Amino acid sequence: LAFDVIEHSPNPEAFMQGAAQLLVPEGIAIIQSPIERYEHVPPFGDMFENVFDDLEHLHIFTSVSLRRLGKAVGLVTIAEERWRLAHEVVVLRKKSARYE
Repeated sequence: LAFDVIEHSPNPEAFMQGAAQLLVPEGIAIIQSPIERYEHVPPFGDMFENVFDDLEHLHIFTSVSLRRLGKAVGLVTIAEERWRLAHEVVVLRKKSARYE
């Protein structure tokens, strides 16, 4: 589980690689982060100022960018959920021979 972490990471790919290394084959990673899925302008619409602090938040992710990050380190997105705006969740599974 990683809640409100990856957006603060200076190297999200290294963060995802570390998560993947901790998982057994078919293991599950659950990552919660502000994920712009709604094409708001600015991201997260009227909540942008409350959501994004450029001193703390280094990245804004989209569903596509998180799927790509996961794929790059051997994780497959199996679910995407909205807990509430700017608290979206992505569930990833570590690849194994069974799912390849």
